[in-house]
Formats: sequence, C-alpha cells, structure tokens
Amino acid sequence: MEALAAQVIGLVGGTFGKISVPGAVICLFGGTFGEISVPGAVICLFGGTIGGISVPGAGIWLVGGTIGEISVPGAGICLFGGTFGEISVPGAVIWLFGGTFGEISVPAVRLFG
Repeated sequence: MEALAAQVIGLVGGTFGKISVPGAVICLFGGTFGEISVPGAVICLFGGTIGGISVPGAGIWLVGGTIGEISVPGAGICLFGGTFGEISVPGAVIWLFGGTFGEISVPAVRLFG
C-alpha cells in the first residue's frame, strides 16, 4: 500500500510489506507489517507484529503486539503492554502502561509510566 494521502484506513489481519500513508487515520487490528511510515498520521494498533514504525509528528496508541523499532520524533504515544525492541522518540510525549522494552531513547521527552 503506497502513497495514500489523507485517508481513513482500517485493516483487520493480513500481511503487509510497507504501509506509507502521510496524514492518514489508521486502525490496525492484528496482522503482520514489515514497515509503517505515516508522517503526521493518527495510528491505533491492536496486537499484531510490526518490524518498524516511522511516524514523525504522529499520534499513536498501541495495545499489545510486538514491535521491532518505533521512531516517532515529536509524536504523542500511548503504549499499553506489548513487546518493543527499540523506541526512539526525540521531543515526544509517551505514556507507558506495562510491557517489555529493549531500549528507550527519548531526549527532551515527557515520559509517564
């Protein structure tokens, strides 16, 4: 799924190599995703496996799931459980509610958890 702009997208299950949707509203329910690149988007993830998320300036809600890397400069993030390899979020606001984290790099960030 490439270069969709200003969309509202709901995906239930499935396998996706790359999702690139600048400015979209996305709800993902399960599934396997190689990379999600959605600058300025709003993303809701409920479970699933994701290789990497790159979402500068986005709002993200993650409930469970396994995510290899999250790179979200200037984003607002809520993480409810789940397993995360690396989180790099300069200038972001993060709320953490449980979960397992490999590394969190959050310069100039507000971290609640």
